[in-house]
Formats: sequence, structure tokens, C-alpha cells
Amino acid sequence: MRPKPALVMLKASVKQRLDEVAEEIFGLFERTVADYEEKLSKLKEQNQQHKLLSAVFSPEVQLHRSGLYVFSVIVEHHMIFR
Repeated sequence: MRPKPALVMLKASVKQRLDEVAEEIFGLFERTVADYEEKLSKLKEQNQQHKLLSAVFSPEVQLHRSGLYVFSVIVEHHMIFR
């Protein structure tokens, strides 16, 4: 039994439209991913700039324990001999 010509045409039409919609969806998905990647790249760049500016405008002074120990010994030494 052969399918009716109207049913064959309807099936072909639905398949064509589904293929078109699938292509539209994948296109939107690709553009969305590209937009997110671009935003992520910009955020990484801004974060790096922020780190550099923070390092310039807010430098950290780190003292090591041995330096503090020597300093406290020197201060105590001066206090004893005053």
C-alpha cells in the first residue's frame, strides 16, 4: 500500500520546516556561545588590569618571621641600654 500523495507532501513539508528550525536554533546557540566567550575574555582582561592596578596602588609589605625576630631583638636591645 502506497502512502497518499497529500500525506507524502505534508511529511516532506514538516521535515523541511523542522530542519529549518533546527538550523535557526543551532545558529542562535552558536551566537550565544560566541557572545559569552567574548564577555568572558573581556572579564579576564579587566580582572588582570584590576590586579595590576591593585598591585601598583596597594603594594603589600611582607615581613618574614626571621626579620620580625631580628627587629624585636634590636628593639629590646636598645630599650635595655637606654
